[in-house]
Amino acid sequence: MKKRGFCEIEFRSMLLSGTFTMAIIYVMLLCDSIIAGLFIGENGVAAINAITPVTGITTFFANWVRTKGVLGAEQFLIIVLRKVWTDV
Repeated sequence: MKKRGFCEIEFRSMLLSGTFTMAIIYVMLLCDSIIAGLFIGENGVAAINAITPVTGITTFFANWVRTKGVLGAEQFLIIVLRKVWTDV
C-alpha cells in the first residue's frame, strides 16, 4: 500500500470542496440575477454581475482558510498580523 503524499491529500480536499462550492455559487448567482431582473430590472442584474468576481475571490479565500491552504491559515494570518502590527 502506497502512502499518500501531502499534495495528493490537499488536492483532493480542495477539488471536492471547490467543485461543490462553485456549483452552489453559480446557482446562487442565477437565483440572484433572476430575482434582481424581476424586481429591479437591468441595473440590478448588472450589479449582480459586477460583484461576481468579488464573490469568487472571497469564496476562494474562505475555502483556502477552511482547508488550511499551502502555508496554513494560522501561519498566514500570523504573518499578516505581524506585518500590520509592525507597520503601525
